Amino acid sequence: MWFVQKNDTAGSGADVFYIVSTWEKDWMASDSALCHYADVYNEAHRADMDKEISRVAAYMGEGNDFYSPYYRHMTIEVWAMQNEDSVNKYVALAMGDVRAAFREFQRRRNPRRPFILAGFSQGGRAVVELLKTMPPELHRYLVAAYVMGYKVDARRCGGHDEHPGCAGFDRHRSDYLLQLRLGRALYQAYRQCPLRHVHQPCKLAHRYYACRARRYGDSQCFS
Repeated sequence: MWFVQKNDTAGSGADVFYIVSTWEKDWMASDSALCHYADVYNEAHRADMDKEISRVAAYMGEGNDFYSPYYRHMTIEVWAMQNEDSVNKYVALAMGDVRAAFREFQRRRNPRRPFILAGFSQGGRAVVELLKTMPPELHRYLVAAYVMGYKVDARRCGGHDEHPGCAGFDRHRSDYLLQLRLGRALYQAYRQCPLRHVHQPCKLAHRYYACRARRYGDSQCFS
């Protein structure tokens, strides 16, 4: 189940894959079982997720095609556990949904279009996990990844900052922009672009891939 907006009428934007944060508390099912995950078939749960997704779509979806899956995210009681090992016991179900949604996202889109990953809090963690296992052939079309509300460090990126997809961390206020492993030259091109601001991702994405195209040529960047 998805929230989708198709706004790229000119064909010059990117595809955005946004992963929502944590909205539900532990709740009781009809059989009195205690549930630790959101229910994507529950209209109220989807409405909660829509509160965040629709607002993000208002700025990230401008000129882009925006996709955000409803998924069985962990409840706040689980996500707020101080012991990360405890959180890891519950993350498999949520990440299973996210990985399945990402595969469907790739199946739906034109594979030669640039795309953006973004997520907040629990969704930010999901972005990091996707990057760890992303096939190398997708990296050349990945414009940027926004990991917001979740601290990115070497331990969470597999033990060292040279983990594929996790090289180079750039902190902006309380959010974290995960600089993708696109090579030092491309990162330097990004650093020279205007409007580098984590809260203006659509503008950053357009400027970033425009800078890459100008400096390295379309055939090298997006062919």
